[in-house]
Amino acid sequence: DISFAAGPGGTFYATWLGLKPDPAGMLYVSDMRLGTSTNGGDSFTSIVVDPEDVYLNDRPWVTVSPGGDVYLVYNQFLYDAAIGTYAPEAMVIARRPAGSPAFSLATVPAVVNQAGLWAGDGGDIDVLYEVIDATGADLYLAHSFDGGQSFDWRTRIGRTVEVSWAAQPCVPGASVERLADGTRQILYMPTGGTQVVLRSALVGVSGAVISDLEGARAAQISLPWLARNVADRTVAIWLTSGFGGLWGVSSAVFSGGIATSIEPVPGTASGTTGVWNSCDMPGNLWPGHYFAIEADGSEFVAT
Repeated sequence: DISFAAGPGGTFYATWLGLKPDPAGMLYVSDMRLGTSTNGGDSFTSIVVDPEDVYLNDRPWVTVSPGGDVYLVYNQFLYDAAIGTYAPEAMVIARRPAGSPAFSLATVPAVVNQAGLWAGDGGDIDVLYEVIDATGADLYLAHSFDGGQSFDWRTRIGRTVEVSWAAQPCVPGASVERLADGTRQILYMPTGGTQVVLRSALVGVSGAVISDLEGARAAQISLPWLARNVADRTVAIWLTSGFGGLWGVSSAVFSGGIATSIEPVPGTASGTTGVWNSCDMPGNLWPGHYFAIEADGSEFVAT
């Protein structure tokens, strides 16, 4: 898995897993690594954020605040012989304030699956994550003023696409963005496995759900990503894929939480999907993808 972000001054970040043999003989464990580029992505220097010899660090998300605070949120998994696969142990939030050389780690122990993070300056963050049970998962949004060391509220958003860990874990499809008035907009794929509906929830500054509506409907929706520019124009992209067919990216402009237009992003259809996993997303790809809207309204997509 890989995740991208852009910070102040044209600095680019990428995070990925550093796999290594598991000393217990159970497939592998992984470090969490962060690469930084100051030349537009031509080259990266990398560091190990979380060296690991016990857990599988997985599913990273990297985000940079306007002032340059760097955040990684990811899951820790431990091999469970009873179910024959890796089971989630905790969510980890890693924070490096602007100008600091080191990361601090905050561990949130629970059966969770991280889905995304929005970061402001000074430790002000919103974390989107799943709490998994035997039949599926509930999607939650939590707010912190201290970079994830503690949370002053959390709100249940809805039921999301997920299956029992004993069967096969799915990658969550969800994204959060904060609007200028403090309202949070969340896009997520609801339970049911149809993969054609994208719900849009609005959450107020105190954590109360304002609305939860069908935000968009398309032939194929996977891994939505929401972004906005300084004028509060919100746009979402998502992967479109079919079993063994071409994949591409679609874009939708949102107003009041509802998509007003949906169209393919030119030049993004490429390759064949194969079969990534067997849960509710046959043929789904998990490329690192990044989406941003610049101040002048231009859109940047990387996959």
